[in-house]
Amino acid sequence: MKKKLKALWSRRPRLGRRGKTVRNLLLTLALAVFVWAQYGYPLPTAELEFRRLERTNLLPRSEIVFTAPRSTNDLKPKNGPAFTLWNRWVVGTYGDRAAVGYLEGKWSQIDVFALNDGPSPVPLPLGHVGWIEQVESEQGVHSNPHIWPSLLFLGMPEAARGELVLDVTYREKDYHRVSEGWDLGDGVWLFVLEPPESSYSADWYQGGSYALALCREDGSLLLEQTGTIPKAE
Repeated sequence: MKKKLKALWSRRPRLGRRGKTVRNLLLTLALAVFVWAQYGYPLPTAELEFRRLERTNLLPRSEIVFTAPRSTNDLKPKNGPAFTLWNRWVVGTYGDRAAVGYLEGKWSQIDVFALNDGPSPVPLPLGHVGWIEQVESEQGVHSNPHIWPSLLFLGMPEAARGELVLDVTYREKDYHRVSEGWDLGDGVWLFVLEPPESSYSADWYQGGSYALALCREDGSLLLEQTGTIPKAE
């Protein structure tokens, strides 16, 4: 039997250089497709991946209003320090809704939130924003790193300063948070929220009540607004 198998193997077709090249390319392609599948078939750009999430979730095609930077994931607001996005998001709006795509390969998902007529809070689910706070004390200035959950406000007017006050009950405990806002341009502002001391889910602040205040360059009040942080539909 072994002699017969050896004889059959010796009579197998021999591949030339071109055949070996084609074979190797096909094997490489098969391996690439396998790896791509392990990550949920992500597309090469954030915008294309977001459009794929819209289609697979039967959502209308939205107008993209915010995309996390591609290369370093650094945000540089007009009125604040640079931030590092630890996760990727794309936000689009259609009608009175905002679609927020969380882009992390096979863990990607898209959430929909209701919008107001004016400035509208839009949570950034499942991820965190990092930045370095410079704190002054008697010992001098030192750096205080933060990695906190965050949300956007869309449809914001031109303002020099913004402040958000949040009150929310989470796991039967009340939390009061005050956050300075950072202007990202095109009416989009970012607010970061100190998380609960114990373990928490990324949507811990959704459903909380807020008070938003915007001021002009001279410190005069431009806008005051109260409302509720929407929950994902």
